[in-house]
Amino acid sequence: MMYTNATNMKKVRDELDKRNLSGKIKFAVGGTIFNMRPELVQEVGGDGTARNAMEAVDLFTRLKYEVEASP
Repeated sequence: MMYTNATNMKKVRDELDKRNLSGKIKFAVGGTIFNMRPELVQEVGGDGTARNAMEAVDLFTRLKYEVEASP
């Protein structure tokens, strides 16, 4: 079930791409499945993940910086 939910997240990436928002909106993904299978982040089109809530702060900071730094 976790894998199915994770692969359904690809639909979010597809919608961001379809609307040309990928450079403006970063897509953070998370959950146990991404800790167990880190390669899944790229498979679903995620821009990053964090192992836990404490690491999520750094992830969101990084993603925010990437959006602000892009032209």
